[in-house]
Amino acid sequence: MEFKELIGSRRSIRYFDPDRPVERDKIQAILEAGLLASRAVNVAWGKGIVVYRDNLTEEQRKFLATPFATKEFELAPVYILWYHDMDARRTAIDGTRYPAVASGVLQDIGALGPPHGWSRKYVEKVVLPEVLTPGLSAGPQRGGNPDSALALEQAYLTAVDEGLGGCLVPFDEAAATALFNVPDVWEPVLALCLGHPAEGPEAGGQRPRPAWESMMFDGHIDTPFDRDEIVTDELTGDGLVQDAAPLPWRAEEVTALSRWMTLSDNADATTPADPDDPLLELDSVKQWWGSYQQFWRGGAPPAEALDALRKFVRKTGFEPDEIVEEVLKPQASGEGLMLRTRARRKYMELLAEFEESEGSRETANYVRSFMIHNGIAISPGIQR
Repeated sequence: MEFKELIGSRRSIRYFDPDRPVERDKIQAILEAGLLASRAVNVAWGKGIVVYRDNLTEEQRKFLATPFATKEFELAPVYILWYHDMDARRTAIDGTRYPAVASGVLQDIGALGPPHGWSRKYVEKVVLPEVLTPGLSAGPQRGGNPDSALALEQAYLTAVDEGLGGCLVPFDEAAATALFNVPDVWEPVLALCLGHPAEGPEAGGQRPRPAWESMMFDGHIDTPFDRDEIVTDELTGDGLVQDAAPLPWRAEEVTALSRWMTLSDNADATTPADPDDPLLELDSVKQWWGSYQQFWRGGAPPAEALDALRKFVRKTGFEPDEIVEEVLKPQASGEGLMLRTRARRKYMELLAEFEESEGSRETANYVRSFMIHNGIAISPGIQR
């Protein structure tokens, strides 16, 4: 793939084929690309751990996931956990075998030389004592490093070039440390989830971005960079600029994928709910069906959905509005909601027990739908 088209074709793929493995040679190509990325003073800031989903137990996978990325960890066959090594500078200084500025290797190979003011004496007498060594006594400092992120992005683009889908998601730091013996001096960046896409590679089109003039400036923040439409047209021809989302068929694709992932609209449930059902008067149920209908484009709530929620409420003793209020608390600013992870975990466990007692994933999925459309991230699992 040509470079501009490669950048333009990158999407955050979230629907992976869970049963198609990722080829090992493609994983190596991705890692090689990350290794070759630019890095300050040639220090090995970025580190990657390849994790195979099927080598983890279900409990370990749930331990590794976060409320912001649950389904990705279920569907993607491979994750590369990317880190910033906060102690990489010390390692480079202490170990002469490391090809960093501190070892003088960049002068030996002609990467840095006298025309730019570099020499071994400059490294030994100025760079080491004045630039690299200061601050080491304070110990590793969290806060990330752009070089680690740059290596991750280069790896990500290589995954796209290899025909894979990728998505950058957060992962649980404590879980990864316990599972993979990660050093304390490694700070998490993100996980690159990898797999063969179950959705089309366009993923519905290029994602919307803020207005050009609000982000790109020419010489002064009050002067937006003049965007030449002729150049934009040329870049469109090169594949850098592509059709914007949503593409006309995206809604149908997401519907089909959601049905496949058991988050279906349960088209076989044809019994309409009683419009006087008292559940329909609750705020959380109104939110559920307003959001649900917007996604599935119409349709009155089926009686089966309300009956499933009613059974869950009866079994657990928690009313629908109480569930939402317990899991999502208002932020101090009053401008948003904060997820209570412990409460979320409680309802996930109650829902698993409910599914087992009912002997029906479809019934439990109605309750999962209620939670999802009320803003509670919850993983439904894959129907096999």
